[in-house]
Amino acid sequence: TLGKGDVFYDVGANIGFFSLLAAKAVGVEGHVYAFEPLPQNAHRLLQLMSENNIDNVTLVQKAVSEKSSLVKLFLGESDSLPSIIQEGRDSRITVSAITLDEFARENRWPNLVKVDVEGAELCVLKGAIQLISGNNAPTWIIELHSEDNDYAFTNLLMAHGYKMQEIKPPCRPQKRYPRHILAWK
Repeated sequence: TLGKGDVFYDVGANIGFFSLLAAKAVGVEGHVYAFEPLPQNAHRLLQLMSENNIDNVTLVQKAVSEKSSLVKLFLGESDSLPSIIQEGRDSRITVSAITLDEFARENRWPNLVKVDVEGAELCVLKGAIQLISGNNAPTWIIELHSEDNDYAFTNLLMAHGYKMQEIKPPCRPQKRYPRHILAWK
């Protein structure tokens, strides 16, 4: 949970709905870093923050991955489905990527990290080894998209002492993925 003064990393922020909620929860003492590489989503996120008089959100217009570099961002059927994992997506743009470890070294350390990156969850976690291995490791909320990714992701977190629980919606669809995980130490 987020409280006053906390820091929230919104990885795959889209248009900023969760960033907006988190900004209200952490208050003026806290901060939200919204990672959104798709230009049209980043623009909408800034509009949403402006329309709601939110000034404790910083847009980080980059993808998050296992290394800082230029990456291909594959575009989905809508603006809510871009990913650095191709999986049937043909259209693409080139964007900058950063690791969460690198980002956290130069900015405020997160209390909570939300990850919704359409299949690239393991790439995000591989770039956050310092975040997950420390004593002040953040809590994570992750949307997982495939069994292979799910297995590798959860094993990596468990190897670093995390406990996990699936967040089950009240009306669960028949398919297994995507599924949502809460992970904490």
